[in-house]
Amino acid sequence: MKVRCPTCGEIYLETTNLFNPAVPANGTMFKLTETYGPNGYNWSCFPFDEYVIGESLECPECGGVIVGPDGKVAEENLIRDANDAHVCPDCGKLCKNAGSLSNHMKGCKAKELAA
Repeated sequence: MKVRCPTCGEIYLETTNLFNPAVPANGTMFKLTETYGPNGYNWSCFPFDEYVIGESLECPECGGVIVGPDGKVAEENLIRDANDAHVCPDCGKLCKNAGSLSNHMKGCKAKELAA
């Protein structure tokens, strides 16, 4: 599953096979998405360690905490498959609903840059 940052709304992380939504999260439960991992931009800023918990689990871009006060990822920030996401096809920004995506796409700068 992909994990949306509750602060910036972007998707930089996905869950690993160790992820369990019923227990507080730790660093081994997440990895960078392919775009940002070893085969992409090769970001190395996310701590993949079982001792990294709670507020230390931050979005690698904005620094927002990706877990709630209970230490778990909120259900609304888990994207189970591509059909659940409202993602801009031009820049990849994730919106919370179809209306937000529609508004975003009207002013998306990525389309202008590609032209």
